[in-house]
Amino acid sequence: MDCEATSDRLPWLLNGTLSEMEAENARAHLSLCPRCRREMEETRRAAAVFGAHVSTADLVDLAWDRPVAETALVHGHLESCRDCAQDLALARESRAREDAPDLPSRRGAALRFGRYLALPSSLAAGLLLGLWWGGDRAPAPAPTPDPRVPALVAEAARLREASERLQADLEEARAPHVNVPVAELLPANLARRSSDAPPVGEVLVPAGARVVTLLLGGDGVAPRPAALEIRNRQGDVVWSGSGLRAGALGAYTLTVPTALLTEGEYVLTLRPDGARARTYELRVRREGPGAGAPG
Repeated sequence: MDCEATSDRLPWLLNGTLSEMEAENARAHLSLCPRCRREMEETRRAAAVFGAHVSTADLVDLAWDRPVAETALVHGHLESCRDCAQDLALARESRAREDAPDLPSRRGAALRFGRYLALPSSLAAGLLLGLWWGGDRAPAPAPTPDPRVPALVAEAARLREASERLQADLEEARAPHVNVPVAELLPANLARRSSDAPPVGEVLVPAGARVVTLLLGGDGVAPRPAALEIRNRQGDVVWSGSGLRAGALGAYTLTVPTALLTEGEYVLTLRPDGARARTYELRVRREGPGAGAPG
């Protein structure tokens, strides 16, 4: 599994809804890729920030117009969480009734207390505590601003942007890919023996294409599960993986992100289980502004 496929699956890996095989492949990639591990932490932190409900204490302070810590985070959560917004509305309604004239008797006090019993137990306890502080006592002094708040607000904004990017990437991944280049490759020994086949398989990547599909043909050997390694001209490993299975015609299929293949030449080594390795040569050319330095 490559970086793009792993990134698309991070939210589902966190909430445990991936299939066992997909989860295993994603974890295997994360163990080898520092960039995807950082993205995993960003996704985890975004879920923690935007998934937590507003505390009862903060709801009481908001209902009584008292300042709360991390104001931007609290209000941002209230805009997206109907449950917390409804709890705040109940708290404000109770405060409005409390501010209105009422019967100056024990009966009036009992009526007021009865209204709080109708609220959720945790919120009712917070509201009664707020009344105790706000009734016969002077208003609590405003807390000293926490110097960490601006940094937390900035971090929340960054996490929100990361979450929006993940959502945009997910929507793009669900859309069909157009103008996908396809390259059919033969093992290098067969390509060199053939008079009408070029010694190097070549693929032209159109501008804007996000993936390249490679068809790795066989040499008469029965198709078996295989591992594949891609190296650039300098001999550096660009990608390696296993679990490839041949299709009905005996060819192995691999779809590669174009970001992985810069312009240049590559050597692909296919190792079928229990059979000799096959080597394929590939030259990548890019069309228009996507052209880059040789790989």
